[in-house]
Amino acid sequence: MFLTKEEVRELTGYVRSADQCRWLEKRGWKFERNAITGRPVVLRKHVEEMLSLDVPNRDTAPPEPKLNMNWGKK
Repeated sequence: MFLTKEEVRELTGYVRSADQCRWLEKRGWKFERNAITGRPVVLRKHVEEMLSLDVPNRDTAPPEPKLNMNWGKK
């Protein structure tokens, strides 16, 4: 459900909680701080979403441009 302390360390490259939180914030990751330890708590699902190469809603094509036949008419 949540990353372990070691996994957060591996993800961020930092040991100290304050540095880990700063790294996560700077990159736009969602997390909470543990009320007792102050360590960042990161959902495993969020990590999978952030590191995924899947781009949602790519199946829909952009709308076709429309020709404005009333240009210049009043």
